[in-house]
Amino acid sequence: STFTLRDSPSDMVNLTIWSSGEEAAKLKAEFRVGMLVEVVKPKVMSREVGRDTNFNPQVTSPFQLSFQEGRTTLCPHLADVPHLTQLLNVPSKASSTFLSISDSITNSGALKGHFVDMLVAVRKVGEVKRFTSTHSGQEGGVRDVRLFDQTADSLLLKLWDSEFLRMADDWLPRE
Repeated sequence: STFTLRDSPSDMVNLTIWSSGEEAAKLKAEFRVGMLVEVVKPKVMSREVGRDTNFNPQVTSPFQLSFQEGRTTLCPHLADVPHLTQLLNVPSKASSTFLSISDSITNSGALKGHFVDMLVAVRKVGEVKRFTSTHSGQEGGVRDVRLFDQTADSLLLKLWDSEFLRMADDWLPRE
C-alpha cells in the first residue's frame, strides 16, 4: 500500500508500506484520506523518477518514505492544524494539466486505457449498490456519481473502491 502525504500546496511525498498483509490491512482500515498523521522513523530514500509511475501517485518530492514494520509508526495527529486541513480543498496538480469533460468526450477514443486528471464538480451522488462477486465470493459495492464542469452538463463516474465509496458519502452535490 502507498499513502501520499502533503504538508503544503506544492509538497507531496509517498509513504510505501512494507509490512505483513495483516499490518497493511490494519493501517488501511485505521487511516482515511484527509486525516492528519504523524509518521515516526520512516526510512527516507531517493525516489527513482519515472519508475513505477503507474502504481504510485505523482508527487513533488525527490524522496520517498518507507514504512518498515517494527521500526516505523503511523498514528493520527489529534490536534487541529487548520493550514493542513485546508489542503483538502487545494488541487494537487496545476490547473493546466486538467482535462475538461468536453475534451474527454471528444477524445474518448484516443484516451481509452489512459489515466487523465479532471477538476469537476459533483452534480449527484447515487446510492451504493452492494453485490457479491460470483468469481471470488467477496462482497463489494459500486456507486454512480454524476459530474459536471463549465464545458459539459454531465459525466458518469462509477466508483468501485471501498475508500471512494465511503468518501462520496460526504460529497455535496452542486448545481
